[in-house]
Order: sequence, then structure tokens, then C-alpha cells
Amino acid sequence: MPRGSAVSAGRCAYNAQALLRRANLVAIGVVAHHFALTWIKVPAISAAYKAVSTTKEVFMIKTEIISDKALRIIAPEKLKADDFLQIAPQIDALITKHGQIRLLIDASRFNGWENIAAFEKHAGFVKNHQRKIERIAVIATHDWQHWLIGAVRMFLHPQVRAYDKSQESEALQWIVG
Repeated sequence: MPRGSAVSAGRCAYNAQALLRRANLVAIGVVAHHFALTWIKVPAISAAYKAVSTTKEVFMIKTEIISDKALRIIAPEKLKADDFLQIAPQIDALITKHGQIRLLIDASRFNGWENIAAFEKHAGFVKNHQRKIERIAVIATHDWQHWLIGAVRMFLHPQVRAYDKSQESEALQWIVG
């Protein structure tokens, strides 16, 4: 059966849910693990990607305050473990000031994690901060991102909605409204 088929994705989601119930693990860690292993390695296979990636600008995670208790996070193409050390102080300061905050995450350039350590830092960051987040709007451009958001949404404390890039103004309105 092809790895990307709907049945395979459904089986992956079912298996992830079963593991979560038994081991009480973080949802994003289990569900996204399949994708991390797949999406981290796929670009390395393509010679064309390697040729393009050597000339690309290095893009680090960026943040922007969009209201008193809302922050926009712009994800790079590949998340690195250090990215979470970079944004933690700003997020923690907003949480200290407001109790709960809202996030608008622009993942339109995001294609995965640099390595498994980056994925583990991401999962740990989500686990440690999710109870302090009221809403998350994610700008997602890939089908796998929409699927992943739909799968983890039922396990996370905050309300999470996925938006296409063309719906960015609606996402912003939902976060600041």
C-alpha cells in the first residue's frame, strides 16, 4: 500500500490515538513523528533541492506582537532545536503578563524539522506551553499540515484552526477578536 494513501494516513492516526491513550504521550509527538521522519529526509533525496538549498537565504523563526496578548510566529522552512530557545522568552513574558495568550503561526514556508532533535524540542515546547495558549491559528499551505493540525487539535488545550494563505486576514481577525 502506498505510504501517502488515505488508508495509510488513517491507520497512522488510529495507531497514534491508541498510543496516546495507553502511554499518555503528547499528541503532537506521536502523530507528527511519522511525518517528522518522512518530511525531514525527503528533500535530502532530491538533487534539485540540494542545488537550490545551497543558494537559499537562511530563514530563522520570527515573532511579531500583533495585540496585547497575541503573537505572530513565522516559521522557517526547517525548524531547528534552537528556534524554541529563541522564542521562549517572548512567549513566556506574554504568558506571565496576561495568563493566556493567542498565537498566529504562519507555517506557509514550513516543510519540516531540521532533525529529530528539533522535532523533540518542538513537541516539548508544545507540551509545556499548550495550557497557557487560548487560541492558535495556523496558516498552512501543505495538505499534510492541514491533516496534522486536524489530528492534534483534539488533544491540545487551545482552540486550533487551520487557514490557507489566502485566508490570513480571517485568521488574524479570529486571533485578535
